[in-house]
Amino acid sequence: MEQEPEPAAAAHAKPPRADERQAALQALTGPAIGIQITALMNVVLFLGSIALVLVDLVESGRTSSGGYRFHTHDLGETVGAVFMAAIMLAFLFLSVFLFVGAKKLRRAESYGLAMVTAILVMVPPLSPCCMLGLPFGIWALIVLLRPEVKRSFV
Repeated sequence: MEQEPEPAAAAHAKPPRADERQAALQALTGPAIGIQITALMNVVLFLGSIALVLVDLVESGRTSSGGYRFHTHDLGETVGAVFMAAIMLAFLFLSVFLFVGAKKLRRAESYGLAMVTAILVMVPPLSPCCMLGLPFGIWALIVLLRPEVKRSFV
C-alpha cells in the first residue's frame, strides 16, 4: 500500500517549541482579558436591561388599587416588551459566547473560535461596550495573525 503524500501546508507545519508556545500564550493574555472584561460588562448591561423591561411590563399593568388590568390596547405594548426582552436575552447569550471565546483565546485552544471572538467583540450592535471591545478585538487580531501564535494553537 502506498502512503499518500502529505499536503504542503502540513509538511511545513511544525509543532511549536515550548518557549514559543509560552511566548504566544503571554501575547494572547492581554487581549483575552480585555475581551473577557468587555463580555462581563455586556452581561451586566443586558441583565439590567432585561430586568428593566420586565419591571416596566409588570408595572404598566398595575392599577392604583394594587390589582392588575389587561386591555387589548395594551397588547402591542406587551408584545413589544416581550420582544425587547427576547432580543436582550439573545445578546446576553452572545456575551457569554464572547466570554467563552476569550477564555479559549487565552489558552490558545481553538483558533477559529478565537478569530470569531476577536471579530464579534468589535461589532457595535453585538457588543454595546464596543468602545472597549474595539481596541481589544484589534489587538487580538494582530496577535492572532502572527505565524508563531497561530502555530501555538492546539
